[in-house]
Order: sequence, then structure tokens, then C-alpha cells
Amino acid sequence: MMRSFLQEIGISRTFLAHIKSNGELLINGRHEIVLKTLQPGDVLTMVIPPSGEHETVIPSEVPIDILYEDEYLLIINKPVGTASIPSKLHPDHSMANRVKGYYKRRGYADQITHVVTRLDRDTTGVMMFAKHRVVHAWMDQALREKTIQKKYLALVHDTSTIEAHGFIDAPIGRHEGSIINRCVSEDGKPSLTEYWKKETLVGAELVEILLHTGRTHQIRVHFSWIGAPLVGDDLYGGVKDEFLDRQALHCHSLTFIHPMTKKELIDLIASTSNLMDERKDIEEYIEELDRFIKSSEENKGLSEKEVMEGYQKFKAEKSSKKLISISEKYGIEPGSLEAFVNGIMERMIFDGEKLIDLLEPLNLSWRERTQKELELMDELVPLLKKMADGREIVGLKAYE
Repeated sequence: MMRSFLQEIGISRTFLAHIKSNGELLINGRHEIVLKTLQPGDVLTMVIPPSGEHETVIPSEVPIDILYEDEYLLIINKPVGTASIPSKLHPDHSMANRVKGYYKRRGYADQITHVVTRLDRDTTGVMMFAKHRVVHAWMDQALREKTIQKKYLALVHDTSTIEAHGFIDAPIGRHEGSIINRCVSEDGKPSLTEYWKKETLVGAELVEILLHTGRTHQIRVHFSWIGAPLVGDDLYGGVKDEFLDRQALHCHSLTFIHPMTKKELIDLIASTSNLMDERKDIEEYIEELDRFIKSSEENKGLSEKEVMEGYQKFKAEKSSKKLISISEKYGIEPGSLEAFVNGIMERMIFDGEKLIDLLEPLNLSWRERTQKELELMDELVPLLKKMADGREIVGLKAYE
């Protein structure tokens, strides 16, 4: 029945009661009770009410560096010296505070900050937040099932103990007499760290690390235990210097299965894309493909090559339509604007003189032309960066 199915996918009884009281449960578009038996092919829709905001988390105006965002997840780049969650001593300077401020500025209905993955105050890198309570539950389950992989880069001392590829398998527990320090202990919890040697430096080794368990200070404790403490980590035997006064540890990669079902075609295209913000284009293209296939008399599928070629054509046509729209808005001849953009993309260089030539037929005063340049470039810069597909356009930063 519906209730059993929802519990199997991580919906708790308490949360299910909340949905029943404040949200909606529908099968094939009709309201049903949780005792309803599900049949093969049924479509179950769960409308989750907004959670509002967490009153105890103080919103911060400090901006965040967003790596990825959709309606379910927010993934950010955490800077050094900032805790993941607030504390009594620092109630308003954590990443949770900053994310809460971001949610408020964007006017999101759900403003509770669901932290999925945490990092130590002086560890930098990738952090994940869930945007909804149920997504948080699913990602917590993924952590327990080890389907979320976090990879780190670290600088360690005493490279003689570091192999090209190795495992550190040693239980970790609290250090006696300390509430902060951890140590390898026979009665500690099982802990497994895998690493790869990446580059040998003067007096240090750059290693990539994959955690198979998630104990507090696991990387720092394990590498200290084998005699190769992290550079800058004086809590566990490392040495601070004039260049680095904290542990040299950065979470550089987060691999996971998205909690919501994805079309295989979207994954196929996204796997070759360098820009996460292409997802909207991808989804629009998928919808266009669906309409084409449904309207086709032969109704045959497309090969991977045809899909990819079609997507590149779709992007080019969309960019062309955007250029026509911009040219009409600013009174510029469409062919001139297209030639201006094509010239930039051919050389990957932005030429300010060409921009002046482009606006010359408008007979503007110096002040009017300056204003028109800024307004025009506000619309062209995102389009040019998208067309560049991750490559740098020399000279464009002046308008970013």
C-alpha cells in the first residue's frame, strides 16, 4: 500500500503525518488515503508543504560561491575559516547562516538549511545542502549507503611513508581528556581512508583522498598516525609556516546519485557539457525531441550521434534567436551584431574598437554610447560565455 511504499523510500511516519495534514497525496491525480494499494503503472504525487524558515539560524549577508543549484540541492564552495554550522560562540558566521541569507534574498518558500555534508572550519571545498526535508532524508540515506563519494586533496609531511596507492584502516575514537581531539584507538569506530600519491613537492606530498567512512577529523588523524601529518595541522603533528597557517586540506570532488529520477538522455548530454547552467537548455531540447518523436510517423529513436548533433544545432539556433532579439532591442542591424559576435568567437578575443564600430550607425553622444555599451554588454556577456563553452575570451572580464 501507499504508506509502506513511502516508508521504504525514506518518508518517516512523522513527516507523512505532516504531509497528510498540510500537503497532498495523489494517485493518478486523485486524492487517496495512505492505505490505498498501489498498482503497476500508478503515478504517485506527493505535494510537500513549505517548511518556512529555521528561526534559530540567523541569516548572513555574506555571499556564497555556488557550484550547482536546482530545486532540490544547493552545492557550494566553502572558504577557509568558516564553520559548516553555527555554534554558541559563532552563531551567525557559518555556511548555514550564509545559505539562510541567500534563501531569504531569493525569497524561497523553504528557508531551512539542511546540511548534508560538512567540513571542518579550516577545510575548504565542496559542501552540499538539501532544499527540502525529504531530500535531506534521502541524501542522509545515501551517505549511510556510501553512494555519496567525497574526494579531498591534501599536502602531507614526511613522504617516505606514502605509497603510490594505499589504504589506512584504523579505528578512530575520542582522545582521552579532550572533547575535540581524536586518535586511533582499539575501541574506536571502524575507519577506512584510501589515498593516491599525485605529486611530490619539496618536503611534502600532494595526495588525493577518498573517505570510505566519515569520522570526525578522519583524514587528519589517519595521516598523523602513519607519520605523515597534514601540512599546517599543528593539532595532529603538522607544522604551520608563513605560507599556510591551517591544515592543507580541500574537498575538491563530490560524486552522488541525484535523489530525483533523471532521463537517461539528459545524463548523456550533460556528461559532455562543461557548464552546469546548460541543464535548462538540455531539458528544453529533450522536450523538443519528445515532440518530434511523438509526431514522427516512423516514431523511431535517434542514435547517440544524432542526439548530440541535434543538441549542438539546437544551441546554435537558440543563440541566433537571442542575437536577433538583442539587435531589435538596441536598434542594431542583426547581421552586424552577428558578425561582431562571430568575430569574437573566431579569435576568442573581445575587441573594444569593434564594439564602438557596431554602435557607430546609431549616432549617439559619448554619454549615450557609453550607457548603451554597458546595457548591451550586460546581455551579451552571458551569451558569449555560454558560446565559449568554458574557454576564456580575452578582454571580456572588463564587462563582467
